[in-house]
Order: sequence, then structure tokens, then C-alpha cells
Amino acid sequence: MIILTFTICSNTFGQVKLGTYRQGDTMQYADLKIFPNHKFSFYDTRYSSCWLWSKYEGNWTVNKDTLVFSWQSFWEEDAIQEEKSIDRAGETISLIFKYDDGEPIPNVKVCYSCDWLQNCTYSYTDNNGKVSLPRERLTDYQGTLCTDTVRRLTYEIKSKFIEFSSSRQQDTASNVFVITVKKHRKSGRVTERRKFLITNDRLVYIDADEQNLFKNWGNFSFLTKKYIR
Repeated sequence: MIILTFTICSNTFGQVKLGTYRQGDTMQYADLKIFPNHKFSFYDTRYSSCWLWSKYEGNWTVNKDTLVFSWQSFWEEDAIQEEKSIDRAGETISLIFKYDDGEPIPNVKVCYSCDWLQNCTYSYTDNNGKVSLPRERLTDYQGTLCTDTVRRLTYEIKSKFIEFSSSRQQDTASNVFVITVKKHRKSGRVTERRKFLITNDRLVYIDADEQNLFKNWGNFSFLTKKYIR
């Protein structure tokens, strides 16, 4: 734990008590630090997987009993679109890679396997961006034929437009997969905001019913005047 060496001179700044607010317990929690220069830092470790942890930094303003946090975030279109279908007459698993203008993507490193524990045997797409795998050769990590075990599609793309790797679970019924890659993705910056009601030593999240875990900050209780962690 890192404790910064400065403290604030008073408990409040306008109607806002400055310092660190927290929700959760000592194992999974989120800290919201409110600084006197109208800056804030939000550090979220509420989820068991560190891949879901997040940190935001930006500005805060207050209007009567409402505290508003705002910051700039970068967004970019998804690079990949996956479509799946069933070819009932087909005897193979067909994997097709192409750009969004229809151009095929050769030399994609591909593995389609029954079980992610298996060491993948990779194949490469041809000049038409296609690779076919005989169904009877698909075995799990114990060497038995595929049944209804988890199927995973793992691939790596390296081209002048994109370098991308993915490993995703697939359903067992489909045997044709078309992966479309965008050559040029739209991107930009947007301003995001979160609003709280100030209630004594608590901050009550206005959008508490929101279902999106990444956006739902939840409620906070005042922890300390010092800006810990």
C-alpha cells in the first residue's frame, strides 16, 4: 500500500469531502480518490479476473448535491466479425478469412480443436483465404474423437493492415466459419461521465440499475482523508 505524503487542510471542498472513497472488501474493491484540484482517480479491482480491472482518471465538478466525473476515452471499431453456418453435406470444417472488401487473407495461422487443453496443430489458409480440416481428424487432448466437448477456434493474422490473434469458443453444430477483417477501422475519442448524489459520507451512484458491469461504478463510502493506493 502506498500512502501519499500530503493531506488536505479541511474535510470538504464545497459540498464534497475530499479523500478516498471505497466499496467492497479488502479482497475485491474499488477506490475513488477525489483530489482538491478537481481531478479524480478511480481504480476498480472488484472482479476476480485481473483482465476486468480498470482505471479512470479525469475531472470532477459539483452542482448542488450532484457530483459529476468526466474523462476522455479512446474507442475503435472491432477488427473482426465472425459468422458461422452449417453445411450438412460438408465433410470438413471450413475456415474462411477475408477483408471487408472481399479480398482473401492467405497465410493465416489457424487451429480448430476440440479442447483448449490440446496442443494445437496449426494449419495455414491458402491464397483464397481458406483452410479445411477433416472432421474425423479432430481429437481432444486424450486422443479421442470430438463429441460434444468445447470447440475452440484459434488464429493469428499478420498483414500490412492488421496483426491480430484470437481464441474463441465455438458451438459444436457449425462447420463453416467466415472471419471478416476490417482493413480500416473507425476510431476516436469520446467524453464519458458518471454521476453521484452526495449523501453525508456516501456517494450514491445515480445509474445504479445499469446492467453493464464495466460502467456500473456502484456506491461509495468515505474511507480516509489521505489518498491511499
